[in-house]
Amino acid sequence: VTTTIADDSGTPGTETDAETVLASIAGPATVNEGDTTSAYTVSLDTGVPVGNSVTVNFTYTGTATDGTDYTSQGSIVIAGGTSSNTFTLATLDDALADNGETIIVTIDSVVDTDTSFEAVGIDTANNSVTTTIADDSGTPGTETDAETVLASIAGPSSVNEGDTTTNYTVSLD
Repeated sequence: VTTTIADDSGTPGTETDAETVLASIAGPATVNEGDTTSAYTVSLDTGVPVGNSVTVNFTYTGTATDGTDYTSQGSIVIAGGTSSNTFTLATLDDALADNGETIIVTIDSVVDTDTSFEAVGIDTANNSVTTTIADDSGTPGTETDAETVLASIAGPSSVNEGDTTTNYTVSLD
């Protein structure tokens, strides 16, 4: 005897009682400025069928600035035969004493590229990770590899007594 199991509706996305595959994210609580984070893991609670894929898109918020304090990654693909994938973020070292900036990575959307599942969604209890960037030593002025900011001044090399000079320019490099 051969028995065929038919899905409730047969048409993904139209089933009234569709079982939803949820995406979640986990990741590091801290990273030292200038280092690469340990891995963020994006997971589905059900594996993607072989030959198919699911794309998970991210948004970034927090006090750190993308492109100045870190380099973001917009999305990740979970390939068929797996239920998760990982990525890292590079943080950028600067001369500012800005200990404690945060990167908040949030799952923005899940795209079932090949309509593998009845429905996909985001696990609202595990949809974001906050990573705090620790400024190298965490204490300004005590860092062994501190980035030094230099002050310079430019202006006229001479002036006649009683005259007013042109402007002087003070710069921080």
